[in-house]
Amino acid sequence: MKKLMFMDGSVLLSENPNYGPIQMKREDIVINGKVIGVLKGMGH
Repeated sequence: MKKLMFMDGSVLLSENPNYGPIQMKREDIVINGKVIGVLKGMGH
């Protein structure tokens, strides 16, 4: 899962603090969907 942040004509993708941000061009990004909720504590 990534978070989009628009900066200086490019897009910075980051969410996990263990990994650094990834700088990409807007035309190279494809969004397949979005998270609308998270279920936790389902016994897994």
